[in-house]
Amino acid sequence: SGSRTDAWPEGSKRNMLDDEDLVLQRKTDETKDRRGKTQRDRDRVLYSSAFARLSGVTQVAPADEGPPYHTRLTHSLKVAQIARRIAEHVIEEQNEEAMLAKIDPDSCEAAALAHDLGHPPFGHAAEHRLDELVSEASSTASTDEDDGFEGNAQSFRIVVRLAKRRYDQNGLNLTRSTLDAILKYPWLRGPSSQPERYHKFGAYTSDKEQFQWTRMDRDPDDASKSPNAQIMDWADDVAYAVHDVEDFFRAGLIPLDRLIISNSERERVVSWMLQRAQDLSSAERAAGHFAWTEDRDAALRAAQRLFDDWPVRQLTEPYVGLSSQRATLREATALLIRRYVTDVRLLSENGGVRFAGASTKELRHEVDFLRGLVWYYVIERPELRLQQEGQLRIVSELFEKYYQAAEEGNWALLPVSMKEALEDGIPRARATADLVASLTERQAVVLWGKMSGVDQRSLRDYPVL
Repeated sequence: SGSRTDAWPEGSKRNMLDDEDLVLQRKTDETKDRRGKTQRDRDRVLYSSAFARLSGVTQVAPADEGPPYHTRLTHSLKVAQIARRIAEHVIEEQNEEAMLAKIDPDSCEAAALAHDLGHPPFGHAAEHRLDELVSEASSTASTDEDDGFEGNAQSFRIVVRLAKRRYDQNGLNLTRSTLDAILKYPWLRGPSSQPERYHKFGAYTSDKEQFQWTRMDRDPDDASKSPNAQIMDWADDVAYAVHDVEDFFRAGLIPLDRLIISNSERERVVSWMLQRAQDLSSAERAAGHFAWTEDRDAALRAAQRLFDDWPVRQLTEPYVGLSSQRATLREATALLIRRYVTDVRLLSENGGVRFAGASTKELRHEVDFLRGLVWYYVIERPELRLQQEGQLRIVSELFEKYYQAAEEGNWALLPVSMKEALEDGIPRARATADLVASLTERQAVVLWGKMSGVDQRSLRDYPVL
């Protein structure tokens, strides 16, 4: 379906279809430049203000608290690098399958850069609170806008509607290839009786037209991720698992040194993982809470492979910042990333191709075990839970104040961006969620402080959104 082109970097194999191919369509034609269309996708996401905002959004712990933890921005950059390397690897190793699957490193990289754009300030707890607030406000306003809030759907909304690069067009005008790669959950919100589609979904009903255009060459009942989206999703898991464990080992919160030398410490973690799997509801599982889905032996084997592998097993002392520790830790993370990038494959099935993620179930278990460490030692800590309570108060009161101002026509309180959205017919609840989700954490704290009378700083400190 179309001729091939050789406009890839020297030494790499070209597998993507030319500009006439369906997957490279855009909403509007544009002047061509030397870049390919998906290369432009990557650059547009990278230069967007929504991407720059991620430097002020927490990954797990606030970036300005102690050691330099990853922010959503540095996490996204690493996900993008991993996704690109995986795509290049499968093209090199399985070129025929990669051609069939339309694997495109630029689409994978662009999607990875975009995948967290919709995350609000203060992480997943704030995401769930915004979902409750939007749903409640929508139900009382008798509006069709009943999709609540979801970070992945908000990311899609940003790139197809909210971002601006031309005065006469909404969104970044990305190709269908890249938009489909962003869709980790390629369906609209389902009923609450289907928790796997209710808690995680890829687009709001108000963005249904753009969603359907993105998926126009698929059966409407096809809810499978594109191979490029599967690559991006695996890269996200790998970056989160490896780099967050690295962060919190350096911060003294995840005791890799004890896990390496102490079987009892491993047993304690595994016991918690198994008990948690029993305690979680189906809704919590669907919402993305960590859950170990295998048995005890599988967890212990994953721990053994991870902690008995050189150079990881050299990390037998608490981290204090010695140059030898920094070097060993860097070697360890590089070893893990390399393994999870190269031990992957494409599988042909039912006339199509899917991305396997890891070549063996054991590698998948390793990544899941690393994620479990972050939940056990960090996310479940009472200190973090207490901090989240304050953060949720900020998000709730900002939403309620701006929503009330919109409802009462108190235009003087609303930022220009929200007034424009309301004038364009965006429902109040959705426009308010768009505003709150667009804030950095510092902006949210400053705005809340001014509203509550706590912050008496200059008028000029009011953020321009």
